[in-house]
Amino acid sequence: MLVLLFDLVLSHLDKAGTFTRVLFMDFSSAFNTLQPHLLLSRLLDLQVNSEIVLWIRAFLCDRPQRVSVGGCMSSERVLNTGAPQGCVLSPVLFSIYTNELTCNTSILTLIKFADDMALVARLTDEHSLSQYFDYINVLNTWFGSSFLELNVQKTKEICFEENRAQDASLVQPVMINNEAVEQVDTFKYLGTVLDKKASFSSHVDTVCKKANQRLYLLRKLKSFDVDRLILETVYRSLVESILTFNTIAWFGNLNVKDKAKLTRIVKLAGKIIGLEQKPLSGLYELFVKRKARKIVNDPTHPLHDAFQMLPSGRRFRAPLAKRNLYKRSFLPTAITVLNARVV
Repeated sequence: MLVLLFDLVLSHLDKAGTFTRVLFMDFSSAFNTLQPHLLLSRLLDLQVNSEIVLWIRAFLCDRPQRVSVGGCMSSERVLNTGAPQGCVLSPVLFSIYTNELTCNTSILTLIKFADDMALVARLTDEHSLSQYFDYINVLNTWFGSSFLELNVQKTKEICFEENRAQDASLVQPVMINNEAVEQVDTFKYLGTVLDKKASFSSHVDTVCKKANQRLYLLRKLKSFDVDRLILETVYRSLVESILTFNTIAWFGNLNVKDKAKLTRIVKLAGKIIGLEQKPLSGLYELFVKRKARKIVNDPTHPLHDAFQMLPSGRRFRAPLAKRNLYKRSFLPTAITVLNARVV
C-alpha cells in the first residue's frame, strides 16, 4: 500500500503546478465499534456463503467476558459489539465492513489497509480542493452511519510540496466536526516515517537508531565467541530486517548522505560478524525485481496496469518522469530493472 501511495504522490508532483495532500485517518476504537448486524448484512450483499455468515455471527455475538485483578473476578458481561483485539480475523472483517467505501478518481484515491486509511488528493486548483473537502465530509457521514468515529486529534495530514508559495491557496486546513486537522511535516504510516519532502530522512534516522541498538546485542554475542553463522542469522533477523522493511517504497529516494548512514551500519555489522554482508543497494534491486514480477502477474494489483508492454512485446513502457524525485521511485525503477533483463 505504501508503494501505491507514493506512486500517486510522486507521479503527481512530477507535473508542473501541482500539489498533493494526504489525509491519514485514525478511528476511535475501530475494531471495538464494529457492528455485527451491519457486517452480516454486508457479507450477504457480497453473496458470502450463508454458513460462513452464521459462523461469523456466532464468533462475534454473545461473547462472555470477565476481568481478573489480583485474584478477584468481575461479574460476567456478554458482548455483542466489536471484533476481538489481536485476532487475525478482525482486520479481515473490518476490511469487509468498509468494503463499500471506495474512491479512485483523477483527483482522489482512498487507500485502505484494515483500519489504516489514507485519502490521497492530487490538487491543481481550488475546484479540486473543494472536491477533496466534500469527499471528506462524505466519508465522515458514512463513518457515522456505520458507528465509526474519526479521532480528529490523531488524524493527521501531510501536504507534499515542491513549491509551497505557488500552492499556498491549496493549504487550507481540513475541518472535521468543526475541528481542524493538524498538518504535520512527518507521519509514521504502516511502519515507515513519511515526510513532506519525500526524502525519507526522518525514516532513516529512526531506522539507524533501532539498528544501532540491536548491534549491541551482536557485539555481546561476539564477545561470547558465538559462531559466525549464528551471528549472521541474528544480524539478518534483528538488524537487516529493520534496514530493509518497506525498502522498495523509500530506498530509491534517499540522498547520498542517508544511504551512507545505512551503509555504515551494514559494514559495521560485517566487521562484528567477520563476514561481509550484502549491500542494501543490491537487496533493494532484488526486492524491486521480485515485487515488480508479482505485480505483473497479479491483474488485481492497483499498479498492474502501469506495467504495459511495448508493441515489441519484449520491454515495458517506461513512465514519463521529468524530475528525479519520481524517476528514483518504485515504478520507474522497477520497469528499468525488468527491461534490463531483456537481452
